[in-house]
Amino acid sequence: MGQNWLHKYSPYYSDDYFSNDSTIYNPSLATTSLSLSMAYFGSNNNKNNNDYTYRYKNVDSLLTSFGYSSITPNAGYLKKPESDMIGVVYAKKEIKDDTMIAIGIRGANYQQEWASNFTLGTYKTQNIIKDFMKQQLI
Repeated sequence: MGQNWLHKYSPYYSDDYFSNDSTIYNPSLATTSLSLSMAYFGSNNNKNNNDYTYRYKNVDSLLTSFGYSSITPNAGYLKKPESDMIGVVYAKKEIKDDTMIAIGIRGANYQQEWASNFTLGTYKTQNIIKDFMKQQLI
């Protein structure tokens, strides 16, 4: 994906998505949501494959283009994925009198992180996400 992809194929986005009736299907919102999900994948667009600090840049670029700020990856997103780890990126945007929070989980290029799929009952990744969110909202 990367910035070259973003400038060429950036999906349409509108803050109006969040003021419309949420029970009515909106194909533009669905397309934007899919693009955002894909952007949360860990990027391989770098000359040094051992550098994990850049891998959230796809989602950073996309959320920035949508007007989001405070785009912050958790510590897990910035280092080589391991078992019982989860990569999360947080962002926020003021829309009228409300604050929209975007949070997503790395969904590809996550190497050993997949092993946690088999340990759901013993390791609580939701606590990592919850603690990260608390830090961002302080």
